[in-house]
Amino acid sequence: MLCVFVVCICSGCMFRQHKTYSFLDSKAIAGAGSVAVLPFNNLTMNANAGVIITNMLMTELVRQGRFRVIKYGDLRRFFLDRRKTSVSSIDIETLRELRQKFRAEIAVIGAVLRYEDVENVGALNKTGGGKEPVFPCIYVSITILDTRSGRILGQGEFMEKGSLAGHLLSDKERQSAFALAQKMAVKMASAMGADRS
Repeated sequence: MLCVFVVCICSGCMFRQHKTYSFLDSKAIAGAGSVAVLPFNNLTMNANAGVIITNMLMTELVRQGRFRVIKYGDLRRFFLDRRKTSVSSIDIETLRELRQKFRAEIAVIGAVLRYEDVENVGALNKTGGGKEPVFPCIYVSITILDTRSGRILGQGEFMEKGSLAGHLLSDKERQSAFALAQKMAVKMASAMGADRS
C-alpha cells in the first residue's frame, strides 16, 4: 500500500531577526546536483510577493552555481497543468514526477508570510495621532524535500527587516522590500550549501 506523504507550510507568524533552521540535513543536500524551486505560496497583501521570492531564490542559486536549477517556466507549466498556481503542500507522487520529468533531486517549497514595503504599509499611531514608523520586512518559511523519498531534508524560516528612508539606518540597500528580498535569497541559497565549492 502506497502511503501519501504531504508537507504543509505553516502560516504562523513568529518573527525572527535572522535565519532559523529547525532542521537541516547538510550532507543529503550537498549530495544533490539539481533543485526545483516550486512557486512560493503567497500569504501576504502584496500580489507579487510569492513570484518575487521564488525568482530571487532561483536567480541566486543559479548565480552561486552549486545546483542545476530547473527553469521557473517549466515548473510553472507543470503545476498549471495540475491547476495549481502555488504549492503549499505536495505529495510523494508529484515529487517523483518532478524527479522523473526534470531530474530534480531536491525540491524547495515555501510560503511568503510577510512582505511589507514602505510604500504599501502605513500604520497610524492611535495614541499620538501621527504616523508611526513602519519598516520594510519580509518573512519566509521554506521546506527542502528529497524528490525520491519525500523525506524532509530541511525546514527553515528567514526574516529580513529594513529601515525607513532617513530613519535610524542610512544603509540605502535596506530601504526597500525588493532589496531585502535579494539579501534573503543570498541567505537561503547559502544555507542550502549553494555557495560551497
